[in-house]
Amino acid sequence: MLAAVLLSPFALTAVTGGGIDWERASAIGQTYGAASAILSAIALIGVGASIVLQARATNQARTQAVRQMHTDLIRMALDDPAYLPCWGMGPRTVGLDERQAGYINLILSHWQARWDLGLLDARILRVLVDDLFRAEAPRLYWAEFGATRVDTTHRARRSMLQIVDEQYRKAVTAGPPERPAAVAAPDATVPARRYDTGAVVVAGGLVALGAIAVGIGLRRRPAGRPARR
Repeated sequence: MLAAVLLSPFALTAVTGGGIDWERASAIGQTYGAASAILSAIALIGVGASIVLQARATNQARTQAVRQMHTDLIRMALDDPAYLPCWGMGPRTVGLDERQAGYINLILSHWQARWDLGLLDARILRVLVDDLFRAEAPRLYWAEFGATRVDTTHRARRSMLQIVDEQYRKAVTAGPPERPAAVAAPDATVPARRYDTGAVVVAGGLVALGAIAVGIGLRRRPAGRPARR
């Protein structure tokens, strides 16, 4: 486009036959007014499209930040089960462990994020969900929290969860799960921190010896020599 602008005087000279007839050149230039208007409209559409894409990217970044915070909170509760009761009553279904429920929640959130980014289609999702519902724990989770999760999800993202619900109903109709839920023992929690008594004694002895050495060094300093600051 820059080359066309720079070469336009020479093109007008060729059209007018040697000398430039400015009135004729003006008439010729006005014939390109429609093309100029079309190019300006295309440029304006491009600017508007870039603004829309930037707004979508910002919204996706904010959504991802919120999901990452949710994931971090659940991971904290999984690392230390003492935080699990902070989420509320927890699963009321017999046989569903709170840690299993939290982990299944992370799996579904991961699939939802891939679905939103277009990295997961319906065919692959059905395969993943079919394998998920072969186990009893995911079935117990979806039986208690599935309907609530579908109802509280944004309408545009509800299609993914509807597929999960369809596959759940098919799995229940097909028969009992292949992998029963194995609830962890109540005392299978994160062990409390234990301190090695011998290590504590050794560390205390080293600190004491260091303090004694510093005291001896201060006493041996000559009285007439000022201490360095």
